[in-house]
Amino acid sequence: MQAKAEQLRVPGDLAIIGQENQPVGIGLGLTTVDHQLTKIGEQACSLMIKKSNGKIETPYRIIERDSV
Repeated sequence: MQAKAEQLRVPGDLAIIGQENQPVGIGLGLTTVDHQLTKIGEQACSLMIKKSNGKIETPYRIIERDSV
């Protein structure tokens, strides 16, 4: 780790914060930001349904291959 090579103390001289609470951060004892993406998605869907009066159209396309 570059901080060790520069003889910097973490924490102390340098603070490090990771993103998305990845499992690798747990093993390293890394402070992380958990954006709770599932909850954000649930809120987005709820707002979309509320604003659309229950009528939601989502774009799609059929990609035809050998199974049809």
